[in-house]
Amino acid sequence: MTEPTAKLTLPNAISLARLLLAPVALWVAFQGHSTAYKWLFASAVASDCLDGQLARLLKAQTVLGARLDAAADTATYLVLFFAVLRLWPEFIAAHSLLLGTAIGLYVVNHLWSLARFRKLPAYHTWAGKTSAVLTAAGMLLWFVADIGALFTAAIVVAIASAVEQLAITALLPHWQADVPTLVHARRLRTAAHAAR
Repeated sequence: MTEPTAKLTLPNAISLARLLLAPVALWVAFQGHSTAYKWLFASAVASDCLDGQLARLLKAQTVLGARLDAAADTATYLVLFFAVLRLWPEFIAAHSLLLGTAIGLYVVNHLWSLARFRKLPAYHTWAGKTSAVLTAAGMLLWFVADIGALFTAAIVVAIASAVEQLAITALLPHWQADVPTLVHARRLRTAAHAAR
């Protein structure tokens, strides 16, 4: 991954647009427009798939892009929680324990990363990507067919991902974007110790 430059690439612009879409989606949800919110969430999910694919295809992967993508993902899923809480509170109530655990772990990890590195985490772990895909698919399935089982599975994976990210934050010798697994974090730590 190359270091970020001041220019805004197409994938970065898509991530930025998704980040800017988050407060609009939250406003739409709090106005009670459930159908419009569903479309905005679907658009955010589609753009999340698009920006990463374009970055790889155009060889435009940067640290700036990783940070924008991570911020946009965080905003999208935080808004999802508050939007569903506003529009479908019974759904949140049915998943409150799992959701509370997942959100709490992610908040702790973000705060810890800020304390250690003065930057938000942008690990893009395989487990994190899996939980994001499952969450998006689970919510879209629930929006369309009122089936919540996939979302429940997604939250369990999200909890496992959050625990892994906490361990990655503990192991990394310095801030690093794109750390796919705990094994990769251990290798980075070992390499840093060997270089001393």
